[in-house]
Amino acid sequence: MKATASVLILAAALVAAACGEGRAIFNVDVYSFMQGSGNDTLRYPPLPLDTIPPGSPPITVSTDSVKVVLPGVFGSSVVDTAHVVGILDLDNVRGTGNITVEVFLSADSTTVFSGSPAFSFGGAVTPGTVTTDTVDVDLLGTFNSLFTGSAVWLAFRANVANTGADGMQGTIRLRALDLRIVLQDKIF
Repeated sequence: MKATASVLILAAALVAAACGEGRAIFNVDVYSFMQGSGNDTLRYPPLPLDTIPPGSPPITVSTDSVKVVLPGVFGSSVVDTAHVVGILDLDNVRGTGNITVEVFLSADSTTVFSGSPAFSFGGAVTPGTVTTDTVDVDLLGTFNSLFTGSAVWLAFRANVANTGADGMQGTIRLRALDLRIVLQDKIF
């Protein structure tokens, strides 16, 4: 009996070694943590302003940071890649301009805007139109360590520049944001 058990354990170890490194893929619906919280929408200009006047310097509006809970199974695993897919609507009511929406990630809520943005959305907008922008990008490896913990903090900051002759006003709405984390499991 012991010999059979030893042979089975050895066979299992050989099969595991032959398969190479284990990989696990986790999909996190980041948008679900933001939806309905008010942090999925930015108004420009911020209240109490009614419009961004023509010729004014670009303005910045931002959300509060949101805690995104990650699966608690990462342990000693190493993040191989982190990939983001998202959809953003730039609902421009008045004016013409350019909008860049930067997305920031951090290990805590107090330092979320202190580093470089993880990725950005945006583009040119015209009066009375909704411009949809998408992102489909691998995050830089410098962000990988953020995903080994139990949570990551996320926030948006938009830079809005009025390039037209009229006041500018509108809303930025996040419609989807998904994160795919690929882990290399440290089995041995």
